[in-house]
Amino acid sequence: SILKNLLGKVDDGVWIESPFFCDYGINISIGKNTFINFNCVFIDNNKIEIGSNVLIGSSSHSAPQNPSEIRSTPRTPDHHERVGPSHLVAGTS
Repeated sequence: SILKNLLGKVDDGVWIESPFFCDYGINISIGKNTFINFNCVFIDNNKIEIGSNVLIGSSSHSAPQNPSEIRSTPRTPDHHERVGPSHLVAGTS
């Protein structure tokens, strides 16, 4: 229930270990049966879409932007990050 209030879209079976950090939350959507391990950081100044059945490792970071564009161009809707279904995103420990 807390996740559904914090994030833009959360399907059934989503589990996020704490601590979890994000900027806004509303720009994050997570598909069903997805697990996000501890100490993950999502800089959601644009859309972050995570599919169903995804495993995200501890201390993973997601920032939907190209660092070279941060200072030179305004944000546009096509600068978002997407993780498709049934993926593993390895983090650090």
